[in-house]
Amino acid sequence: PIVDGVIRSIAPAAGAGASVHILRRHGIHFKHVWSAPGKAIDASTFMPFLRAARAFRMLRGTKLGMIGFGDMRLQSTGFDVQEVHEVFGVEVESRDMLELQKEMDALDRGKVARSMTQLTSAWVFDNKQPDALAKVTAMYIVLDKWAKERGYVGLSIKCPTGVAAQMGITPCLAGCLLARNYHYVCENDIPGLLTQVILGLLSDQMSTYWEFYELLEDSVLFGCCGFCPECFLREP
Repeated sequence: PIVDGVIRSIAPAAGAGASVHILRRHGIHFKHVWSAPGKAIDASTFMPFLRAARAFRMLRGTKLGMIGFGDMRLQSTGFDVQEVHEVFGVEVESRDMLELQKEMDALDRGKVARSMTQLTSAWVFDNKQPDALAKVTAMYIVLDKWAKERGYVGLSIKCPTGVAAQMGITPCLAGCLLARNYHYVCENDIPGLLTQVILGLLSDQMSTYWEFYELLEDSVLFGCCGFCPECFLREP
């Protein structure tokens, strides 16, 4: 402290200098911040570290749900489930497409119809297709149930060679509904989904993915096939 213009020092810099190396040798992650005597510590020097540490702690033990596997036979979305757990502390659970279809078929049609009306009450359709929308609603009901039962924070589903090719719909609208509560990505993209979850923990917001479409002369074109979290929309 400073008393009557005189610095009364207990040599905190010396203590910090002596301990920093030892802490690092023991693998302890920390952020060393300092301020001049009599001055407050600038929060901007350590808040990003605290937010990252909080996200790291929250990430460990989280679960991701994957429905189907290897969409479009892509190699770029491959991953090692053990490595994901060892490095990030995240568990990836796989569910089968047939399991999804059977549970959808077993749902009460009346419940599906009531849920469809409730879930899409704020949506405006140019060409509403009730049968397809009923399938979307049934898919959402099952996936939401699985996520609640197993504690998933994010889900990814087999899309073009899975849902679209075999079930007669695309999962985009089901993904929009799921994104009210969970991170979502299509095409069994677990690396992408893991990135979205990390971004969500860092920002306390929903995240989404963009595909790199075109490199233009003065800009880059990004897009998404049909999915967008409702919180990203300018209008309800």
